[in-house]
Amino acid sequence: MRIFLQTDSFSTLPFLAALLVALGISLSSKPTDAQVALPDTPAGNRMTQLLKCVSEPDKKKRDELVTSIFSDEEDPIELCEIATSVHEQSNGMTIHEILRSDPLDILTICAMKTGAFAKIRITVADDDEHKITDVGLWPYDPEKKALKRIGNLIPLTLESGETLPAARGVWLAKGYGYIVEVTEDAIHYYDYTGKFGWKAEAEDDNMEGYFVVDQPNGDARFTFHPKEHGYVLTKLDALPAACIDQSEWMPTRLFDAFADVMTKHYPFFEVRKVDWQARLKQHRPRVNDLMTESELFDVMESMLVNLKDGHTGLRAEIDGKTRSADTGRSKTSARLRKAFAEQSEVKTYRKYRSLFSARLNECITEEVLGGKPTKHCQNRFTWGLADEKIGYLNIAGMSGFGIGDVDDQVAALHKALDEILTSLADTDAIIIDVSMNPGGSDLFSLEIASHFADQKRVGFSKWPAAVKDYRQDRTVTPYKDVNENGVVYLKPIYLVTSDVTGSAAEIFTMSMRAFPNVTTVGMPTSGALSDVLDKTLPNGWSFQTSNEIYVDHEGICYEGKGIPPQVEIKLFAGENLLRVNYHHAIAQVVKMALEPKQSHQ
Repeated sequence: MRIFLQTDSFSTLPFLAALLVALGISLSSKPTDAQVALPDTPAGNRMTQLLKCVSEPDKKKRDELVTSIFSDEEDPIELCEIATSVHEQSNGMTIHEILRSDPLDILTICAMKTGAFAKIRITVADDDEHKITDVGLWPYDPEKKALKRIGNLIPLTLESGETLPAARGVWLAKGYGYIVEVTEDAIHYYDYTGKFGWKAEAEDDNMEGYFVVDQPNGDARFTFHPKEHGYVLTKLDALPAACIDQSEWMPTRLFDAFADVMTKHYPFFEVRKVDWQARLKQHRPRVNDLMTESELFDVMESMLVNLKDGHTGLRAEIDGKTRSADTGRSKTSARLRKAFAEQSEVKTYRKYRSLFSARLNECITEEVLGGKPTKHCQNRFTWGLADEKIGYLNIAGMSGFGIGDVDDQVAALHKALDEILTSLADTDAIIIDVSMNPGGSDLFSLEIASHFADQKRVGFSKWPAAVKDYRQDRTVTPYKDVNENGVVYLKPIYLVTSDVTGSAAEIFTMSMRAFPNVTTVGMPTSGALSDVLDKTLPNGWSFQTSNEIYVDHEGICYEGKGIPPQVEIKLFAGENLLRVNYHHAIAQVVKMALEPKQSHQ
């Protein structure tokens, strides 16, 4: 389901076959022993073969295994239901794009109807060949997916498999351009601009989620997780005519729908110094119904150029090739690309960037933490002592804290932070480093922040563009108030940020700034705070943009500007970024923590 989920999902076995074939294009692999034995059943045997396939280093043999696994017509593919989820930043990406992205885990959940329940986790390295570095197998309990009533939140699907009667009808998520049509036994999704509408590519049988009619005017609220506010839905009398219009999606109509989404939902043209109407006047005449897909993409890309918004972009598969129009790039990334272009020793930018990341990690491990780092939660947390009395915690991302669903990951990060903060309890201060954290999910940001909260405080507020009535005030509650055994750290915190700090990492920064014991240091953040509004255009192209206004506890919006540090420190000094001197910057923060009064004068 695409519209409300934070991860992509698929439910067909051929997708996994395609995934394995895609992985087999250029990858070698490293076999890893399964961590749970599979039963001797058709489904269990199929799973065993799949594991052999992913672990087979020879491409030809991998292809043969894939063919043999799916060739038995008497063993129908319906035995398996496959759902694949990737890091939320990869939403809308094709498999080939994912393989060319940053280091990633592909988690495949296989719910075998014959009784074997397991998860495959495939870890792919960030190098030119994208080698598989790990394959693991875990038990999977389908009962964990069962929804239970929480407060006034009622599961959308009843035990009978039917939808909640109160939820049936046609609903509009104002400010997001989503329409949800709930029937007795299915849900249909539409993208809607008012002028244009089209059926979304979503799974109609995916009815997980919570629903409640709790608004004074009869509006409803829908969320996939109780910790998230979700979406306010207004009931419509019927499906809008635009959503059932069968007119062909020719290039002019596609362009107009794309432009209408941006016009109605993007609130930051002035902040980003872009005259959208002038661009429409300039580029709309270039569009005609005889143009090729590539030519249409060129025009749409021209509309987004120099927007400098890391949450806005367009992706398409054209003539078997992937095209991307990404609008955001940090100054540090631009410096890195410039440095790459000015040298000849490293042949590809990906290798150059990987080299920078590896040296930065080595600098933190060896120079900042003296070769004694501890890692938790799939390396999302790296921590230790930066000085005898100063702790250091690096948070690499705001998602991927463990194997499993949101609740599993929340439990994993709280367990890890309880251990980390207990170990650092005798320190005088902690440096929390999110300078290379590109973001993830706001939910995880708030959960982490709860370990540093002195009392319940508003971390931030947000609302969709032009619908301020739907404002959400998101609070941070001290973790010890939620769990009596929970650990909180209330001594001085020095939060390190940079222009790479983005999205949910900026939400974390904004929330932490509400606490009196937190000092922000480093560089301004990237200024891409809004959640991503995810759309799939009628021709299948993936389109994302920002559409929410975030403000801090003082009502200040930092979209496009970035959150400024209270104490500015240049983190990536020197002309040659590969000569990573990051530890010198952290040494300045350590000095501030050791001599707080003098450092702040």
